[in-house]
Order: sequence, then C-alpha cells, then structure tokens
Amino acid sequence: MAEQGAPPPAALVISLRQALAAAGLPSDDPEAAATAERVATLWWEQWVGLRQPIPALVPLPSTTEEAELVLVRDVPFQSTCLHHLTPIVGTMDFAYLPDRWLIGIGAPALLLHHFAARPTLQERLTTQLADQVMDRLAPKGVLVHLRARHGCMSVRGARAPGLVETVAARGALRQGPLRAEFFTRLGLPDRGDGVEGIDG
Repeated sequence: MAEQGAPPPAALVISLRQALAAAGLPSDDPEAAATAERVATLWWEQWVGLRQPIPALVPLPSTTEEAELVLVRDVPFQSTCLHHLTPIVGTMDFAYLPDRWLIGIGAPALLLHHFAARPTLQERLTTQLADQVMDRLAPKGVLVHLRARHGCMSVRGARAPGLVETVAARGALRQGPLRAEFFTRLGLPDRGDGVEGIDG
C-alpha cells in the first residue's frame, strides 16, 4: 500500500527532469512541465515495497489430523519490470500443504503485493513467495504459479502480447499427486517449474 502524503525525494524529481531532457522532451511544452514530478510520485507510490518491512505471517495452530491442500487462486497483482521499468500485470495461484501451522487466506496476497511493489522479475517474484512461506511457516509443501503480461514484450522487441507463466514448487508439491491436483483444479496441464511463454 502506498504511503499516504509522503512526497518523493527532491533528488528523484531533479534526476527525472534531467533524464527527460536528455531523452529529448521539449522543455517548453506546458503539458510536460510537471511530468518529472508525476513520474516521481508514481514510482514512489508503486515501489513502496522497497521501503516497507515484509508483512508478518501470523501462524495459527492446525487442528486437523490430516492436512489437506489449501489453494488460493486468481489473485491479481501489478509490478514493474526491473529491466525496462514497464508494467507487469497478472494473477497468482497459490497452494500450500500445512504441517503444524496455518496462515490466514489473505496472507499470500499480502506477500505478493509486498514483493510486487518494486521493480522486479517475474521469476524472482515467484521464487520469493515460495521461499518466504517455506522458511517462515515450514509447511509440508508450497506451490506458486504466476501468469502475467509484460509491457516490455508488447512495446519493444517482439512487439507482441504474450502471457508468461512461472512456477516455483517446494516440498510435497514439487512433484506427485498433490502437484497434479493443483493444476487439475486450475484446469491446466502441469507447467513444470521455471518460465514459460504463451502466445495470446
């Protein structure tokens, strides 16, 4: 969540003015007079994850004798490509197999939005989420599946829209029937870990 009322640093605004001038933006265009301030404010709000602590995961004791797969799907997110500073817009599907502890159903979304609120790579974001939950909750397994469209794909290079999928699995969800159950519930074939681009 953006910090309300916190202006961006003056050094950021000055640097952006210089960068825009170097890129050829006319200094006498009245519509561009406040562009540096607007972009600085946008970045300062969007990249709040660089300045805020990682959200706490409050573990709740599990009371079930046999753990069942917990799946949260279609959680929307927005981020910024670390390579080109263009938008990344997508959704997350998340599952974990509890051991001794449970987490609130909103916890995966809180972690997602924290790590997405900065320039990043989709691959990095996927593994960060899986590793954070494994390290802090110690479940029997975790699987994170991200699907996103990247501005850098549509406005440069190939100049074509595409859907990028990334998967990070840990523990009991790395392979086997629970992993298969995850993708079956989503109506998808098993994508495999790593990165996959899908034309669309």
